[in-house]
Amino acid sequence: MRGDVKVKVEGKEHVLRLTLGAMEEVSEVEMAPAVILGALESGVYNAKELGAVLRAGLRATGAEISSDDLVSALGGLEARNVAIRLLASFFGVDASGNADAAEKPKAKASASRSRPTSKQGA
Repeated sequence: MRGDVKVKVEGKEHVLRLTLGAMEEVSEVEMAPAVILGALESGVYNAKELGAVLRAGLRATGAEISSDDLVSALGGLEARNVAIRLLASFFGVDASGNADAAEKPKAKASASRSRPTSKQGA
């Protein structure tokens, strides 16, 4: 499913996903999710921001691991990467900030478009 991020901890796969409800919770507790994404990408973030995103992703799928245990098992840098992937996927961008190609609408070709003309004079 789009938006799922899978991680393996001690041989067990855990799936994280950000839903709209989860993102609302992050927004209520922390700053705007887009700002958190920017902070994580730039490396200027705090544990509270990282934890909020990971908790939201774990809660949405009912994963049987806590955000603290996930960070301990993965290490801070990899946990940060998981959070970035979660947020980027939610916003429909890849890790470099480009629009996700799978989500781009296809352009419709139109043979010709007519413009209304105005009559002057008369």
